[in-house]
Amino acid sequence: MKKRVLLLCALLAGLLLLSACGSEKPVGGEVTPGGEDVEVGGEIVSNDAAEEENLADTPLSIGRMEGGVYTNEYLGVAATLDENWTFFSAEELQELPASVFDSLEGTELGELSQDVEYFTDMQAENVTDLTVLSIGYERFNMATRLLYNQMTDEMILDTVLEQEDMLIEGYAQAGIVTESMEKKTVEFLGEEYWALHTVASIEGTPYYILQIFAYDIGEWGVTMTFASFIEDNTENLLDLFYKI
Repeated sequence: MKKRVLLLCALLAGLLLLSACGSEKPVGGEVTPGGEDVEVGGEIVSNDAAEEENLADTPLSIGRMEGGVYTNEYLGVAATLDENWTFFSAEELQELPASVFDSLEGTELGELSQDVEYFTDMQAENVTDLTVLSIGYERFNMATRLLYNQMTDEMILDTVLEQEDMLIEGYAQAGIVTESMEKKTVEFLGEEYWALHTVASIEGTPYYILQIFAYDIGEWGVTMTFASFIEDNTENLLDLFYKI
């Protein structure tokens, strides 16, 4: 597979899911986009009050790469990758958003993504094993942060799956044919996490995507994407990461 295809697919997966979650769709309450109030669990809470809810507020920091080790203090994780892995440069990562948004042009998901503040912090590929790692950030407003703070990880995934048709359409725009999309639990960093597992194909080649979401760190939510071609090695990729 060409590097560009691998790069586009991993970023698109994270961006699509974050855009769907951030679409202001009510889950157990109503959200007023750009407004002052948010209703959660039947109670109205102003954005000013939300700021006093003591939401997690870890200062934003980007990851750093030294000698094959990726360290992300914002997430509190690191990964050691051997010589078979190649990190993408800052210049390559900066070129990605425009390509992804262009691929979504004319779709409902594309409209939802117009005002998204998103960047890829790290992406790496292993051409020997045909695997890809990607970590992307998206900024959330206070109303969205408060909403996610009231939801479990499983509830957030349920929200994503309610918009499955929209996601499948977005994947199709990038040449990804989706076969199945489901939530599952995985062992990650010594704990159990809810993750989204997608089985798809690109030009007839099997493609597997596993994603873990972190929405309770601060104003920037994070999607960790683990992808592989031919065989489903996504859960094995989780073992590359450890807490710091």
